[in-house]
Amino acid sequence: MCSLKGQTRGVYILNVLLDECSKTDLDLSILSGVATDGAPSIIGVNSGLVTLLKKHLQEKNINAEYLMQFHCIIHQDALCSKKIEFQNVMNVVVSVNFIKSRRLNHRQFKQFLDDIESEYGDLLYYTEVRWLSRGLTLERFLNLIEEIGIFLAEKQRDVPELKNPDWLCDCCELYAHVSSFQCKLTLFRSQLNSGNYNHFHNYKKMAEKFNKTAIDFS
Repeated sequence: MCSLKGQTRGVYILNVLLDECSKTDLDLSILSGVATDGAPSIIGVNSGLVTLLKKHLQEKNINAEYLMQFHCIIHQDALCSKKIEFQNVMNVVVSVNFIKSRRLNHRQFKQFLDDIESEYGDLLYYTEVRWLSRGLTLERFLNLIEEIGIFLAEKQRDVPELKNPDWLCDCCELYAHVSSFQCKLTLFRSQLNSGNYNHFHNYKKMAEKFNKTAIDFS
């Protein structure tokens, strides 16, 4: 991971990339793909990093015709999450993060859980860009929902959704959606590792064309 100072145009990012590859003796001739966040400086047709990288490889007599370009999986997850309209759930769950974000509250909450011999010792943070983290966050939230309610009442912080059956059902349903999506990812990884590309039709065509073996996603 490298910090960029000043401008972040494609040519500057390329120079940093090439410099780091040189320092670590990375062989660009075996580069098969580039994962990006979709920013113009990265994927711009004329001066984006990927375009400039391909030109650089060609100048070094390295075949870049089949260099694959991917959208970063973390950003893909974030985009997928916007299709599940349960923001009313996450707004409440995230608002309870004040327990962890304030040191005194956090220490008191952990002590409270310890005093009542709770199965769980703490809440989990949720980070929006890492969308799948909401699965674990929701699971822990649901498992501690009674304890959270008691603690918030002691702090005189009113969260009416915790007593709303409709909201609680939405919370459970959102967790089910996230869990099912994670199961799909596990299935896809297993299939890709075994060379089964039935869910990835375009990649299947390319794999058959170039006799590419299974991808290792372990």
